[in-house]
Amino acid sequence: DEDASTKTTYLDSLSRPWTPTPTKTTSANSKNDLSKLKKLLVPQPRPRAAPLPERAELRAAAKSALIVCPIWFAANATYNLSVGMTSLTASTVISASSAAFTLLLSVWLLREPATALKLAGVALCWAGNGLTAVGDTSSAGTLGGDAVCLLSAALYAVYTVAIRMRAPDDLALFFGLLGSCCN
Repeated sequence: DEDASTKTTYLDSLSRPWTPTPTKTTSANSKNDLSKLKKLLVPQPRPRAAPLPERAELRAAAKSALIVCPIWFAANATYNLSVGMTSLTASTVISASSAAFTLLLSVWLLREPATALKLAGVALCWAGNGLTAVGDTSSAGTLGGDAVCLLSAALYAVYTVAIRMRAPDDLALFFGLLGSCCN
């Protein structure tokens, strides 16, 4: 039984400086630790940068970016315009219809199969859009905002499908050029 003078409390332990507790290490662990330490302290050669794209690859990526950029810009501009013209709820629901537009364009332009489940999803999406548009007519001026938001969703689908149609092999280069075109 320890007396009260030798017992340390939690608060006492906080006031003392921390000292590491010695642990037993095997010679294999210490050699492994030493090699890890050397790797940290000794400068390692830098990895080589990715090679510059070939001229034809750069040209193809730039052409694709120049085609997609105006569509992307128009989609964002019309969405930002519609936010001020309609309710936030309507804007959210209607902009989600871009998935339906994307599916329809993918079936038409990319020849993707239209399954019953995908078509049921599109039908439900359009039903929701219709109910939102009907419910939003009670407040003045929102039907035009709903239409602009629907145009934005269609443009988003166009640029999504355009990316799939036009994207070159080097997607990092394509998106880098797309960003530089749009900014």
